[in-house]
Amino acid sequence: MKGNGLERFKLVLTAVVLTTFLISIISISSTVTATETHTISAWGDVSLSEDLSEGDVINWSWETDGDSLSFWIEDEEGNYYENEETSSSSGSFEVNSDGEWELRWSNFHDSEVVLEYDVTVESADDETSFFTSIYGAVTIAIIILLGGFIYYMVVYEKKKKEVDEFKKSQPQYQQPQRQPSSSTSQPQGQQSRSQQYQQTQQQPFTQSQQAPPPPAQESSTQQTQQQDGKPCPECDSPMRYVQQYDRLYCDNCEKYQ
Repeated sequence: MKGNGLERFKLVLTAVVLTTFLISIISISSTVTATETHTISAWGDVSLSEDLSEGDVINWSWETDGDSLSFWIEDEEGNYYENEETSSSSGSFEVNSDGEWELRWSNFHDSEVVLEYDVTVESADDETSFFTSIYGAVTIAIIILLGGFIYYMVVYEKKKKEVDEFKKSQPQYQQPQRQPSSSTSQPQGQQSRSQQYQQTQQQPFTQSQQAPPPPAQESSTQQTQQQDGKPCPECDSPMRYVQQYDRLYCDNCEKYQ
């Protein structure tokens, strides 16, 4: 959602900037006054009038089908400028006062003349309009950018808060503890036979402890098999291991060692 919102905002901002720029370019473009073709009768004339401001620039380009024409530019006070007689002409003229200005073509021949002309006017406010339009476009873009950024931050913080609250409402997962392997562990309170034997050897019977009863007499063959080979510490006679009590018994001393 975060990425999609940002992409939409970029597209909207780009569209607004381009639209504003195009409107600015169109508003400052030169105004085409006329592009026409006229047939001027013998001893006749054609004129083109326009209300202009000081600093405006008139651009013209015209030609005839052969015969020459008299061409000049005239202000509203009757002053002549760019007076010439030719069959084609092109140039520009900067207006020096506000008012109505006239472009005139006169035919001083006994036959008609076909005239084709193209006249444009560049406003003196074009440069000012250009910078004003660019400034306006930049201002609009900055306002939209700031507004979109504020909106984006508000929505983002709201979504972030909702996600945090959702995470807090979910139960915490605890990883189960691994139980020790049964092959290497022993139940509490149980010891192996070797451990019991070692504890018995390290802790001999005291007077307060009662020795187990003497083992039953066994055959000589069984005694030989069960003899441990360890001599009695008192009489040096071989002792035998009694499995029932997990002890060594000396038959000569008739007691457990």
